[in-house]
Amino acid sequence: MRLALIKLPMGAHLSSHPPLGITYLASYIIQHNIIEPSDICLCDLDLVLHNAYFDGLDILHLSKGELLKLLADTIAGLNCEIIGFTVYNHNVRLLSDIVKEIRDKIPDSIIIIGGPFPTLFPKMALKYTGADYAVIGEGEQTLYELLNYLATGKPKLNRIRGIAYVDKEGNIKLNPRRELISNLDKIPFPAFDLLPLDEYWEFDYFPSLPLITSRGCPYQCTFCSERIIWGKTVRFRSIKNVIDEIERDIYDFGVREILFYDSTFTLNRDRTINLLKEIINRRLNDEVRFFAQTRIDCIDKKLLELMKQGGFAMITFGVETVIKSSIVEANKGYPHYIDVINHIKELVKHAIKLGLYVNVNFIIGFPSETKDELLKELQLIKELRQYGAIPRVHLLNPEGELLNKYKDELISNPTYYREFSSPLEGISEPIPEIDSDYFIIPPKNLSIDEYVSLFEEAMFISGSIEPAGIYL
Repeated sequence: MRLALIKLPMGAHLSSHPPLGITYLASYIIQHNIIEPSDICLCDLDLVLHNAYFDGLDILHLSKGELLKLLADTIAGLNCEIIGFTVYNHNVRLLSDIVKEIRDKIPDSIIIIGGPFPTLFPKMALKYTGADYAVIGEGEQTLYELLNYLATGKPKLNRIRGIAYVDKEGNIKLNPRRELISNLDKIPFPAFDLLPLDEYWEFDYFPSLPLITSRGCPYQCTFCSERIIWGKTVRFRSIKNVIDEIERDIYDFGVREILFYDSTFTLNRDRTINLLKEIINRRLNDEVRFFAQTRIDCIDKKLLELMKQGGFAMITFGVETVIKSSIVEANKGYPHYIDVINHIKELVKHAIKLGLYVNVNFIIGFPSETKDELLKELQLIKELRQYGAIPRVHLLNPEGELLNKYKDELISNPTYYREFSSPLEGISEPIPEIDSDYFIIPPKNLSIDEYVSLFEEAMFISGSIEPAGIYL
């Protein structure tokens, strides 16, 4: 039994970091001896496109058929009977086409999907893509049990928690959700050794790997689906376990950068301080530089200073919005004592003074925003850029709770799809759950022309050339 775990392309941006998801799944499968390491193939299709581009193939101008052939031939060439894909909403359409190609090339293949989209919409994901099984939520234990079933027939399919599947009659069955893994230290480190790391780092002065120290989020931001994937309870890895992985990445792989993928790295202040002190005590800050992101109410000047001392080079602040009505709509949940705008300014200025690179994320397009409010927010974005920060402007798309709340009011996106070509052009009936980038929530206080103008001004001020990447 040979298993391929595939990361679908995120977009035509020609840069990629080694993926965490499929490497964690692989390491867990290896630990539990269900498949030999030599029979597990990891394939990052972003890297495939990256390499094809630098080999002279103009991937940005391939026809849909040419793109599908390149990707499907790559997957078929792995010679695996079981093929698993990590799926987001923006690559569901691509996956559907790939699955059709795979079925032609490998008729007896078993297709498993996992990731955010199957977790949010398991039945739709199976129906639309034509996959056989969907892994819902945290995948390690569930995939192990599913593979054991495929190899031995045990346990019975209806006893495997955390899956959806198509039965013999063609009906989609949805099993109960699986409990989350309580002790993250029991999950082995990601199996990066199964990836061609040199190909990722060919043009990088600082070889880098991602690392996550926790799973889950206690916040309930309406534009984010993370808590639906990982749960509201935050599970932390031990300091020792995190440090051991950092040392493994440095001394076994020669890494010079660690990218912390925690959505809120400094969520637990005391734990963050202890982690930073251990990094300094072991002098790992002399070996590697770190990147992280956090919320503005989970960090302060003292913590920034310790992060700088501990080898941090960049920090991203998830601001999203400073407009009061939008903060409520986003359900950011800031403490009442925080003066959001002044707090952001002070944090950014202090971080830059320390020598940190600073990204500041904003989301434009909450429905209650007025022209005057947006103009004030644009002024803040301009100030932050003048301080030396790098503002990143995103368009609000209807996902998670916002999709449920506004599903009957959505209109086609007049910004992104006006300026950039997309596979969605020509689709007669876009599906909100799949094609969220195609839609916006109509503004209540602005005309569409005003909305477009203000969003484009925000993009211009931030120095961005496109709002969210060019999706394949």
